[in-house]
Amino acid sequence: MATTPKTKTIKTKATAKPQKAVAAVATPIATKTAVPTKKAAAPKPKKTIPSIEFKVCAPGASKVFLAGDFNEWNTSSLKMQKSKGDIFKKSMKLKPGRYEYLFLVDGSWWTDPESPEKCSNPYHGENSIITVS
Repeated sequence: MATTPKTKTIKTKATAKPQKAVAAVATPIATKTAVPTKKAAAPKPKKTIPSIEFKVCAPGASKVFLAGDFNEWNTSSLKMQKSKGDIFKKSMKLKPGRYEYLFLVDGSWWTDPESPEKCSNPYHGENSIITVS
């Protein structure tokens, strides 16, 4: 009789380690998105206050001040600067309106010889007038 080869059966233990489940979570990223809103009105242009230059020729003068109802007739707050040819100048911003003024030249009141408009004052003299529009 023929002999049959003997086969050996080996029992193996197959072990599978449990795997942890990994879940993919999508996290939204915040982005800035322009949301259309009502159209803003164009900014209104700012009203500019004009700069007015006062000037007077005062030969030999050492101090000249500008006084008027725009500074409550303060005789020392608006000192004029001497420039070429004995011309004294002062620039200032004035809102639209009518203003009376005089120059104080070394202590004496002077009207503005360039001002076409003048009015009487309560001291029996005249004030110069400027109208700013």
